[in-house]
Amino acid sequence: SGQLDDATVTYMMAARCGHKDAPAEFNTFPNRDHWTTNPFSYRIKGYTPDMSPCQVRNTFKKALRVWEEVTALDFVESQSDNADMIIYFGYQEHGDGYPFDGKDGLLAHAFAAGTHALAGDTHFDEGEFWTLGNGRVADTYFGNANGAPCVFPFIFQNVEYSTCTTAGRDDGMEWCATTRNFDTDRQFGFCPHELLFTYGGNANGDPCTFPFVFLNQTYNTCTYDGRSDGYRWCATTSNFDRDSKWAFCPDRSQGTDGGNANGASCSFPFIFNGNSYSECTTVGRSDYRKWCSTTPNYDTDGKYGFCQGDGYSLFLVAAHEFGHTIGLDHSNSQGALMYPMYQKFTNFRLPQDDINGAQNLYPERRTTPLQPLVLEKCGGDLSGNILLQNQYKHTLKYRKTNFGPPGPYPISSQWPDLPSSIDAVYQKPNDGPLVFFKGSKYWMFNGARIMEGYPKHVSTLGLPSTGNFKMDAALNWRRSKRRRRTYFFVKNQFYRYNEEKGKMDRGYPKPMSVWRGVPNNIDAAMEDPTRSRYSMFLKGNKVRYLNNYKVEVLQTDPMEFWLGC
Repeated sequence: SGQLDDATVTYMMAARCGHKDAPAEFNTFPNRDHWTTNPFSYRIKGYTPDMSPCQVRNTFKKALRVWEEVTALDFVESQSDNADMIIYFGYQEHGDGYPFDGKDGLLAHAFAAGTHALAGDTHFDEGEFWTLGNGRVADTYFGNANGAPCVFPFIFQNVEYSTCTTAGRDDGMEWCATTRNFDTDRQFGFCPHELLFTYGGNANGDPCTFPFVFLNQTYNTCTYDGRSDGYRWCATTSNFDRDSKWAFCPDRSQGTDGGNANGASCSFPFIFNGNSYSECTTVGRSDYRKWCSTTPNYDTDGKYGFCQGDGYSLFLVAAHEFGHTIGLDHSNSQGALMYPMYQKFTNFRLPQDDINGAQNLYPERRTTPLQPLVLEKCGGDLSGNILLQNQYKHTLKYRKTNFGPPGPYPISSQWPDLPSSIDAVYQKPNDGPLVFFKGSKYWMFNGARIMEGYPKHVSTLGLPSTGNFKMDAALNWRRSKRRRRTYFFVKNQFYRYNEEKGKMDRGYPKPMSVWRGVPNNIDAAMEDPTRSRYSMFLKGNKVRYLNNYKVEVLQTDPMEFWLGC
């Protein structure tokens, strides 16, 4: 008609790839540029805070598998800067001469095969909200769900929640159920949160410290101040001006845009005009934008932000851009993955038009079958170790109205010299040093400072020096009023160590059957902080309470009772 109607304007403004459109169905680049090397290496040099690094890596693996399934190409991850493809997330002008435009519009771009410096590289616009296409991807940490992702919506105390929540807790930690109904299944984990961990910066993953001072101003939340790239950050000590310790805040389960809350998370449920809301709402807005309060009561605090919606599927956009990387241009076949406009797919399978294009450049996979795709396990476990807190000792309190102990926090937040996971830990008597075990090595710390000469081999304690040694648990314990000894639990036996003499007692190891009712291969052991006559032995989803006088288990509870949920 020669006039721009609403439908045409909407189409022109739709999110799209940063390449020019091609005039055919499947189409290849001029000169049929494609890769002659195989396998094809890639390196991820930057991540988005919208998803965990683990989820990003898994998503890229799945997107590359799309093309592996229809060609003889093999993709392998590399840590070399000379990898065939460098992947990162950029913000506006990001160094390649092709700036991004902020939210919506251009989503990503990629460079085809060739000899130029950017050949094969793929860049994603950090101005977008990256998900799997259906809202925030929230891994869980600790809890009892082994890192399973959140399931939204979920039921808790007969109320439906569409985001992570602090409901039922008094420590401000956000959590979610990992099944549809927490009330029946009791499966949960903690959501990414700056009080659990941070990333990047120079703080080795330490959690944020609030309040903190930056340029003589006090901050009680993560902030964008001092940065122009849209990333939230915090100090990890009380004074950035003095210590210069900082890191990026993990994007929380329901961070907000706009409003007046500086990107803070929604607080569910919240009160607005006297009514309670357990999810984002359009009530009170003439533009029908979904919003939430970032405190429990909007009526008194007036803090709010706009909810972020479904976001863009990193998987679909990455699969599209990787198509460019292997030599495919845009297709004018609507419904093709290589169509220039962003499209949602349900139960994605690569359309035939894209298969035809890929196989026009590369042979089909015939002689070397694909190995099963191995994905990382995202999120974090309750690793069976004593979770240390409150000046390095974890104190548990049973509470009737709220669930869960305060924290927990990653080991690396206090002890960056340690591996990311440990097998066992105990504290020497009289508030002495902490001793951590991993495999055949052990570390000793005074507070957060590693002691000179560590790590050492466990053989220096009198433990086995051969084989794949792994300690299940360690416990400094005494029976009745006898002297304390340290007990090392390994599979179906235990050792007793004399701290005063610095050597193993004679006659050990002995069988686990001495501890009546305690199974082999336990996960952790600790003294009961609420009952001096009992100790706790953890395995799987059970906590066994051992009477210290009788050396016998007299009570067994589900793990969630110990967690308080």
